[in-house]
Amino acid sequence: MTDLDWGKIGNGLTFQSLVSVIVRWEDVDARVYDRPGKDAAIDIKSGDGSCVYQAKYIGDQKFNTAIYESLNELEKIKKYKKKGHPNHGHWVDVKKWCLITNAVMNPTDEKNWKEQVEKKFKEEGFEEIILWHHSDLVEKLINMPPVKQEYFEGENRVFISLSEAFERIKDDQIISFAIDQEFLGRENEMQILKKFLESPDKRVLPIHGPGGIGKTRFALEVSIYANKELESDVYWANVETMAASTSWFRTFIPKRKTLLVIDEPDKPDSLKILLEHMNLSKLADCKVLIITRSPKDPVLQLLRNKRSKILEEELELKQLSKKDIEEFTDNLLSSRDKLQKIPKEDLKIWAKRIGRISNGFPMWATLAVSLIDEGKSTNDLPDDKYGLAQLYIEEILKYVPPELNDNKQAFKVFLELISLFQPFYFETDQELRDFIAGRINLTEQRYLNELFMNLIDRKFLKKRGRLVEIKPDVIRDHILYEWLGKDKRNAEELVSSILKAKNFPHLNTVLRQLGRLELSYKFKNTEFSVPGRAFGYPPAPPQTRTCAINASGSSYYGFAARYIE
Repeated sequence: MTDLDWGKIGNGLTFQSLVSVIVRWEDVDARVYDRPGKDAAIDIKSGDGSCVYQAKYIGDQKFNTAIYESLNELEKIKKYKKKGHPNHGHWVDVKKWCLITNAVMNPTDEKNWKEQVEKKFKEEGFEEIILWHHSDLVEKLINMPPVKQEYFEGENRVFISLSEAFERIKDDQIISFAIDQEFLGRENEMQILKKFLESPDKRVLPIHGPGGIGKTRFALEVSIYANKELESDVYWANVETMAASTSWFRTFIPKRKTLLVIDEPDKPDSLKILLEHMNLSKLADCKVLIITRSPKDPVLQLLRNKRSKILEEELELKQLSKKDIEEFTDNLLSSRDKLQKIPKEDLKIWAKRIGRISNGFPMWATLAVSLIDEGKSTNDLPDDKYGLAQLYIEEILKYVPPELNDNKQAFKVFLELISLFQPFYFETDQELRDFIAGRINLTEQRYLNELFMNLIDRKFLKKRGRLVEIKPDVIRDHILYEWLGKDKRNAEELVSSILKAKNFPHLNTVLRQLGRLELSYKFKNTEFSVPGRAFGYPPAPPQTRTCAINASGSSYYGFAARYIE
C-alpha cells in the first residue's frame, strides 16, 4: 500500500476539495456544501440525503485529534437537529454520519472511536456511523488515478473549489475585511446572471469592467448563489496553470450542473482549449463566466470571432451608485476596531468624501478605508483614486527594510522590479534573484530573502505557495506606470537593458506584463508604450524586433506584435 504525501494537501480547504471528489466518484448525486461561511456542520450530503460527510484534515495525523473534532461536531449537530433551529431542515432525514480524515488509526484508536464517538452519535438517533481514515483513503485513491495525480503527484490543478477561491481572494490585504461586508448594488446584473444560469442554451457569459470595479466580488456572489440555490458545482480557474496543464477536467463529475469562473485569463489560447472542451459530454451542463477588464480584451475578441450560439451577450460592470458606494464605505468604516469610538455621524461624513474620491469603485473605497485604519485622516486623502494608489505606495516606502540601509531609492527600484517580473518563484529562481540583487546592490542573498519576507509580513506581497506577487493588480499597474509611463529615460534604460543582456530574465513575462499594461492604459485613452517611449513609435529598430522574436516568440496583447514584422 503506497502512502500519500499529505504535505501536498496542506490545509483543510484543499482536503475538503479532495474529499468531495472522492465521495462523488462513488455517489455522483452527492451534494457539496462548498459556499463560504457556516456550513451547518455539513461538508457533503449523499444523493439520497440520508448521509452527511464531514472532512477533517489533521496536520499531525494523530487520531486523538480526529476524535476531539468529531465530538465538537456532535455538539453543533445537537443544536441543529432541534426543531426551530434555522438548520433543522438540513438534518431531518439524515440517518448516517461519516467522518473522512487523513488521521492514522491504530487498534487502540479504533476502540476509543467506538466508545467515544460511535456510541454518542447513536445516542442522538443516528443509525450508522462511518469512518474513512488514512488507510481507507489510500485504498480508494488506488482506484482513482486522476484524482491522486492531481492532488498528490504534482499535476497542476487548473480548477479549485469555491471555498478555496474565497480564501484566496480574502487573503489580499486590501480586501480581506471588505469581502465580509454586505454585497450592495448590482441588482440588475444579478438578475441577468440568474437568467443566464438557468438558460438551456447559453453557456458562456463574458463580464468586463475596469480594475477595482468589483468584478471578482460580483463573480463570488454569483458563485455562492449557484452553489446554494441551484446546487451547482462551482470551480474557479487557476489562471497561472491553465496553459501548463494537459488535462483540465479529469476529476469533474459527468453531467452535473457546474459553474466555472475564469478571472482575467491572460492567454487567449487557454480559452480556445476551454471552448473545445465545452463539447465534451461531461460538460453538457457546464456554465462559464469569463472576466476581463476591457471589452477590447483579446480574450473577448476571440470569443466574438467564434460567433457561437452558446455565447451570452457581454455584461459590463459599471461604478456603484452614489448611494451604494457610500453605504458600502460606511459599513467598512463601522467594521474597523480602531474607529469604534468615532461618532457614527462623522463616519457617514467620511463615507461621503471617500465615495466621491473612489468614483464608485469599491476597491478604491476599500483602499481609502485601509489608509484611515492605519492612522491617516480624511484630510490626508487625495482627491482621486490615482492619488490614493500613490499614497498607499508611499506608506510602504516610508519603512525601508534595514537590509537596504535606509536607501529609499533602492527600495523603490525593488518594488518596480517585482512589479515587472511577477509572479515568480522568489525562493528558487536564482537567475532573477541575481538580477534583482545586482540592480539594488545587495551583496548577500540572505538579505534578499529578508527583504521579500518583510513585504510579505506587511502584506504588500502575496505569497501563494512558492509564487510571489503584488496584489491587487491596480497597485502593480500604478507602480509600473509611474516608473515607465511618465519618464522616457526609465523606458530607455529598461529597453537598453533588454537589448544588451544575452539572456534577459523572464523576457516573456516582461513583455506580457507591459503588453497587458499598455492595453489597459490604451482603453483609458492614456498612451503607454515602453519601446515607443524609448525609440519613438513604429517602425522600431531592427534589434528590438529581433530581441522580441528570439527571446519571446510572443505577441501578447499587441505589445510585441507592434514591433515584430
